[in-house]
Amino acid sequence: MGYQENKIWKRLEEICVNSSELGNIIEMCDSAVELVKTIRDTFPDYTLHDETHICNVINWMEQILGDSGIEMLSAGECAMLILAACYHDIGMCYTKEQREKELKSHRFTEYLEKNPKEYLMVKRSKETGEEIPKEIQIEYFRRIHPQRVDELLPENWEINTVRRDKLAAVCKSHGEKIEGCKDELLYDGFLETDHVLCAILLRLADVLDFDMSRAPHVLYEFQKISTTGNPSAETEWKKHQASNGFKLMQETGTLVYRAVCEDIQNEYTIMNFLDYVDEELENCSLKLKQYGHAKWKSINIPKKAERYIERRGYQTGEYRLTLEADNVLDLLMGDDLYSSDATFIRELLQNALDAVRARRAVDYRWNWEEENQIIVSGWSDKEENQWFRIDDSGIGMDEPAIMNYFLRVGRSYYQSDEFKKLKYDNKKNYDFTPISKFGIGILSCFLKGDRMEVSTRRFNSGEGIRFSMKGTKGYYSLAVEEKGDRGTSMPCEDVEEVENFRQSVGTSIAVRIKEPLSNNIGSSLKSYLCYPDVPVYYKKGAETFSFPTEQELMEFVRKKKEIKIPLPEEFLRELCAKMPEIIWEEPPYICMACVPFDEISQSPFISGAKFTIGIVEKHNELQSIVIDEMKIQQELVIMLKITKSLIEVQMICRTVDSCHDMIGLTEFEHRYGDRNDYKDLKNLFRRINSDEVHVEAAIPFMVNEDLNKAMERFILPRCDSGAKYIDNNRVDKAYNGICVETAWENVYGLEESWFEYTVLLLSGEFQPALGISRENVRWFPMKAAGYIELVGRKIFSNGLGCQYPSYYGNMEYGRFTDLLGDAEFCIQAEETLECRSGMSIKDMKDKMALSSGKEEIAVTGFWDIFYDYDEPRLYFLNIFKRVLLQTEFEISWDFNRNGAIGYFITGMRETPVSAAEKEFLPMTFVHSFNNNTTLLTNADNMGRCALNAEHPFSAWLMKNAEFLATRYKSLWKRIRKNICLLDSEHMITKIDNFLKEIQKRGEIHIPDNVWVKDEDFLELF
Repeated sequence: MGYQENKIWKRLEEICVNSSELGNIIEMCDSAVELVKTIRDTFPDYTLHDETHICNVINWMEQILGDSGIEMLSAGECAMLILAACYHDIGMCYTKEQREKELKSHRFTEYLEKNPKEYLMVKRSKETGEEIPKEIQIEYFRRIHPQRVDELLPENWEINTVRRDKLAAVCKSHGEKIEGCKDELLYDGFLETDHVLCAILLRLADVLDFDMSRAPHVLYEFQKISTTGNPSAETEWKKHQASNGFKLMQETGTLVYRAVCEDIQNEYTIMNFLDYVDEELENCSLKLKQYGHAKWKSINIPKKAERYIERRGYQTGEYRLTLEADNVLDLLMGDDLYSSDATFIRELLQNALDAVRARRAVDYRWNWEEENQIIVSGWSDKEENQWFRIDDSGIGMDEPAIMNYFLRVGRSYYQSDEFKKLKYDNKKNYDFTPISKFGIGILSCFLKGDRMEVSTRRFNSGEGIRFSMKGTKGYYSLAVEEKGDRGTSMPCEDVEEVENFRQSVGTSIAVRIKEPLSNNIGSSLKSYLCYPDVPVYYKKGAETFSFPTEQELMEFVRKKKEIKIPLPEEFLRELCAKMPEIIWEEPPYICMACVPFDEISQSPFISGAKFTIGIVEKHNELQSIVIDEMKIQQELVIMLKITKSLIEVQMICRTVDSCHDMIGLTEFEHRYGDRNDYKDLKNLFRRINSDEVHVEAAIPFMVNEDLNKAMERFILPRCDSGAKYIDNNRVDKAYNGICVETAWENVYGLEESWFEYTVLLLSGEFQPALGISRENVRWFPMKAAGYIELVGRKIFSNGLGCQYPSYYGNMEYGRFTDLLGDAEFCIQAEETLECRSGMSIKDMKDKMALSSGKEEIAVTGFWDIFYDYDEPRLYFLNIFKRVLLQTEFEISWDFNRNGAIGYFITGMRETPVSAAEKEFLPMTFVHSFNNNTTLLTNADNMGRCALNAEHPFSAWLMKNAEFLATRYKSLWKRIRKNICLLDSEHMITKIDNFLKEIQKRGEIHIPDNVWVKDEDFLELF
């Protein structure tokens, strides 16, 4: 059936008795039919847009009009409908040159500006020199095809009954809203053509052409649609193939749709499409009556389609996960998610910090240095209601931001493509990574609050908005100053500062607290804020407290790397009087050492500092005696503790043995009294023994201006937990100014000899992965973990260790590829990590280079693959050490005569780590030394460092690793873990089960010697 074999064409011929009246319409239609055949050159995965589709569209126009409607058509309307059916898709026809030109056009730039996700993908492709992703090209070419009709219509226009510009407008309208182009579709009285009617008929006929004729199975197979890697294309084809199409019952005006589906997903996509069709039917019916010519208002367009779906092999129903919105909201605000009722303060702080940084990134007119700030206040109103308020000078919100993000639980503006595009465009100005991720933080305000008031003004829109929330259910009021709304006054402590709408850019949020908080607002702020890069002030009554910023901290520690505080003269005199046997090289003094991390981290995403306060002293060697290899000596013990205003110092001189146990004359007699030489020993002991001598002093911070500032400004706000003495050996880790983790240095009982406080400040791509409540760190990104631990090694801190073994300890070698590509990090790691006492990996490489790789050097500190999660051996760098060893060296294990295992570097590695090796945990397999053992590994998992690469099981597993990891992911992960974790008894069972499962599937041959047995394991203990 061709485009001339229909009632509309016949109607046209009836009206146009003289063939000259038709002009070159046949030539025009024939040209379009040929042109649409080229659509598949650009859209090879699309369903058919050929002459069949053209004829189907005309057929549907006829069905909607009915015979009586066709009789009412003018010549101009007949010609317009036929031409529109032929030409509405020619915008999808492109030559190679046209595609290339289009992708360089201003239109493409405008398209990307309106589509942030595609914008970012294109920009990143250009940065890496890659082609614009195909899916973006195809979608763009599809989106603009209605607009291109005018560009592709022939210029030799000889059809008197149809205007060329009106045909372009009708075709263009099928990709836009009718009301958006109604002015171009006005009724033409001269040609008696209702262009609104033509546009609506084209629009409906196009969507109603939905059946298998556009997706023939033979073409589906020939094009191999299922293997194109384009799931949306396959979905579209499957949808059409299942469809028997629509049918309009002329007698009743009922539109019926039928399909045969073989799976629920296909039915689901069809039902979604039918929902869209119903919307189009209702909207087009309304628009025809609203904008169409009077004679067409009697056309009866069906309001919706009756659906008849035949299901083969399954049943349908509401079988899907659903959410009870109120219950989920209650869960997200419940005590089970957050451990503190003041969590909302942290959430609002994070949001405010993000907002200020976001404005710095995108508002180039803003004076960041002088105007950025966050002000927190708390007060009680006349009704004794407690209020919390936070004001920021950040990016602010407009109405779409409030509707689409602020009120959308689980949707964060800072994770949206819209913001990412804005951030990308301004990254040269200031690049930052927001803290906000989940979009649920605002709910925490209702943990203890029952009302929230918001006043905001967006940086680029200028509209002042007031917004009120009472609880989390129901609807809320919103007022816009520029629209003439009056709004209500924003809650404020100072009545003189009350305003209905915020006048400056930023956001103010006030929360009414219905129950008293466990901690006061000031304490909560001190707990959460950790040296942000934005000034934060807390106003309480007439007092204002400012929190130290990152800039302030780093400026101080860079300038004051060592602060010396003399001990009081009276203390020194008493010291000399009571301990005359101690001769000082110089008077002892207090020293505060400050280490700025930005100078040692080699990463732009790490700053912070370590404060150490201790006594610096040098004295003569004190007297001692040795009895039966037990050394008894005088010992000077220094104790240092810090209160909220003083440094308390205590020096103790006492007699101790080799185990540092105190020993007096009574204890000495008990130990040695029955010896024949006791008298002589006693005389020797009396020379060094004296009663324990104490000398104490309390030094106020005020004695030294720099010490006082360090304590009052930087240390006390973080270490004062309310006890007599402030926290010692505390390690804070913060991201973007919010504390995310607190750890403690493990100093094995010597914690009172000095004071330490360490604060690590992270930013940018070193954002930790947090739990949904954001109260605990799950892990740090691998680069972050590596650089953090390098800082820890340099300052001798184990509190900075990234000990998340359940995450890092399960990582196969291949996951470390990106980190291995960081040359600066690898250089530092090789210089820092030791492969034996006193010898770094770099030293080892240098030594092997000098010996031309012929020397065999023992490796020590070669920790277990998988044993005790609580051990420092499983900190990140010790895992990464295995990666470096595997990358750089040939390593063998030696099974010696004593039944022990030693590890040796036997040369530099000459081949890259294979794809198979990358599937295992680092250094899972090593070669046996001179092939001196056929054992697999040691029987006990404690102390297990590796497996013998020459063992038949190891060799088989390595040979098939890539296949197993791809084909049997779950089995693979289990066996990879079991060979490291289990003792021999359980390991044999697990390997046996694994091999049986693989054998049952019959895809890989398993030789007899691959099966492990007791004799394959070495008993070390």
